[in-house]
Amino acid sequence: MDGPAKAVGAPKRSRLVLLLLLPVFVILSFLVWSIGSLNKTSSEPIQTSSNSTNPDIITRHNEGPPLSLIVVIQIFSLCIIVLFGVSGGLFAERFDQPPMLGMLLSGVAVRNLLGGITVPVPHSWSSKIWAVALSSVLARAGLAIRKDTVTSRGWQVLLFGSLPVIFEAAFLGNLTAYTFSMPSEWAATLAFGVASISPGVVVPLLLNLLEDNSWRGSRLPNVLLAASGLDVLVATSGFGVALAAIFGHKHESGSLAETSRHRNPQSSGNADQATHVVVDQHSFWARGLEEVGGGLLVGFLLGCLALLIHKYSVSHQTRSDEIITRSNHTNDEVHENTDLPASISAPAFLFLFSLTAVTTAAIKSSGFPGAATSSVIVAYCIITNSWDETSVATANRVLKVVWKWAEPFLFTLIGATIAFNEFPVWLLCKAMVVVLSSVVVRAFVTFAVAHMAGLPWKECVFVSGTWCGKASVQAALSFATIEYVHRYHLEGTIEDGYSKIVFACMLSAVIIGGPIAATWVGRFAGWTRWVEEPNVLPSVVKHLEED
Repeated sequence: MDGPAKAVGAPKRSRLVLLLLLPVFVILSFLVWSIGSLNKTSSEPIQTSSNSTNPDIITRHNEGPPLSLIVVIQIFSLCIIVLFGVSGGLFAERFDQPPMLGMLLSGVAVRNLLGGITVPVPHSWSSKIWAVALSSVLARAGLAIRKDTVTSRGWQVLLFGSLPVIFEAAFLGNLTAYTFSMPSEWAATLAFGVASISPGVVVPLLLNLLEDNSWRGSRLPNVLLAASGLDVLVATSGFGVALAAIFGHKHESGSLAETSRHRNPQSSGNADQATHVVVDQHSFWARGLEEVGGGLLVGFLLGCLALLIHKYSVSHQTRSDEIITRSNHTNDEVHENTDLPASISAPAFLFLFSLTAVTTAAIKSSGFPGAATSSVIVAYCIITNSWDETSVATANRVLKVVWKWAEPFLFTLIGATIAFNEFPVWLLCKAMVVVLSSVVVRAFVTFAVAHMAGLPWKECVFVSGTWCGKASVQAALSFATIEYVHRYHLEGTIEDGYSKIVFACMLSAVIIGGPIAATWVGRFAGWTRWVEEPNVLPSVVKHLEED
């Protein structure tokens, strides 16, 4: 009885250790980042920026507040914003809406109603949170690409994972280029960022359907789970290539060096001039090859590192189990359950995920955003198809916990950057109309793709709305262009105006896509009844259902 008891108690102990390690990791990381960012700006004068999406407004001055007071004020503001975000998420769940929508709206309310008792969170803090959130979203997308589903339903996975995102990106790119008078590379950046589906919305909805007995005979949820990873891979790779076409790569001579004078389209019409960046015209195809090829290479290396960490963790756990088993029996006895399968521990996977997040942030800061995103998906695709089932389930549990911790920070901080007295409301309304048009186009394309895949018409109707879920990817990518503008000191330039347009469209995708998918599934999940033959669910889905 000792063996089975230990096997049941191990996941609980691992989960407890994980819950204890995560707060310590977050607190220490914030302390290090805050001290480093504040020391970096200690010699700069106090300034108040009117740009609501670049909230580093509290800096040092010879006669300013002390460093300790600055940190306390910023931490206090962060706590208030996050607490309101958690409350808003719980409130949204009561109405069967994605909690991230409530968190986003709570952040907007805090910024515009409680602005007198809070200060904007420094960009150096929020950028690290977005990096962790993006890594967790991409990792879950990579884990959804299962070899057994791809080999059995590869044609359907390819159709759902490529055609809707490509058609929506093409439509949205042309629409935004005409509507906002944006250059093609900026329009492509916006289009691919908005076109991606959200694993944070779609995957939980599909997993909930698998628990319904009326869906047990359908292979569609498994196909969509695998296709979601491919969809995110295509969209984020296109986003990174287009972003590199705007700002160039660090190794390119002349990138961001030559400038000319232009007026900011978002300016109020005064006489101030803005600097427009003229990027060295490096080959677009060469940049795309660097982004995609670099992402595949780094992802393969991270996958190999994951195999080594998994092998070491499993062998170490096996030796520990043998020692414990032999200590509970005589030397001549051998316990029958010593060959229970060992798996990677939660702290070991948390260490691996931390390496992944740091690597992603480093690649992104080096000017390779597409390689940064695709490397994570490739690495975790290798993990889900090479690790044992229990280890993959452990990885999913850790990523779910990481996402639960990052979600209120991510969406609430995005909402807290929107000040109605500074951010053009007309821009947000215009962006919502544009994004809604692209969502409608995606729904029709998805219906046509489902018909091409040979699905019954009820399944075609169901998947056309479900495949419009957007939130987590858009939230994590929404500040990518603003971060580049901030890094290269392009505030007030025409690039700053374009970055606000990208942010507004990303925000509109979060507001529109998540509720549409959740409402669509709630409306049509019970209306559709499945008559297909039962199939064996992927092992990772079995473990996720148990969670």
